[in-house]
Amino acid sequence: MKRLLLLFLACLCFVGAYAQPAQGTWGLPFSTANAEAGSRVAFNPSGNMFLAGVHSSSGLTLSSNAVGYGGGTDFFMAYYTNAGIFKGVRASACGGNETIQDIQADALNHLYGVGTATANCFGASGGGTDILIFKYKFRENPLQNTYGFSKQIGSTGDDAATAMVLRGSEIVVTGYFEGTINLGGGNITSAGSSDIFVARYDTLTGNHISSFKIGGVGKERAYDIALDATGNIYLTGQFSTSGNFDGTNTIAVTTASIFTAKYTSTGTMTWVKTFSPASTLADISGAF
Repeated sequence: MKRLLLLFLACLCFVGAYAQPAQGTWGLPFSTANAEAGSRVAFNPSGNMFLAGVHSSSGLTLSSNAVGYGGGTDFFMAYYTNAGIFKGVRASACGGNETIQDIQADALNHLYGVGTATANCFGASGGGTDILIFKYKFRENPLQNTYGFSKQIGSTGDDAATAMVLRGSEIVVTGYFEGTINLGGGNITSAGSSDIFVARYDTLTGNHISSFKIGGVGKERAYDIALDATGNIYLTGQFSTSGNFDGTNTIAVTTASIFTAKYTSTGTMTWVKTFSPASTLADISGAF
């Protein structure tokens, strides 16, 4: 695992050397005796780098700085300037199993992230796996690093935030949920074993702006999200048994299948494409 992370970080340095040739090449010294993995990297407009991953021991260090550990699996996030100068690291250290699934950074070195937790972390656990959404403020003085906001949202089942987009004064988060959940705008209930959610939050306060769900009696899960210049939402993920992406039409499948779909900013479906291992294809509402 250590070799894989070393290779991962070395590749980042190689890419960074070509993306920012005036700033040279640098490496990230670290050490640990147990399992760990780097999972996400983000850059802000100044070229500062933010690294996120998971670890499962108290022995992890980044640039000779110990990474906190609370038991189980923790996520960590670290900040380096574009010159490779270490500026701080923070671990979840909640006592259960936490993951970090996506990160984005702004010009003020604020890091926005989404992930999961299995115990009380940013709030009370609903049971199973919960959604984590947070903003972390890295400062020039690491002693001043602090959370801007943090949320833990969960039903009694398994829920997850899987991807996010930072756009202006909003973050747009997607993932999936089971049962009844409150993303900030009131309770919503999945129609099947799991449904997709899309939720918008204010970047300053973390307050809920809007949200909608997608799903039918089967299982639908979103794993990535993108926005175009006019705010339309693009999702991709997986569904099984049957999928319902517009609230009306059901697509039946015999095995887990891929979908990609476009929605307006308010949650109205524009089109969806589905792909199964048998190469079947379903079209709803317009051409791809």
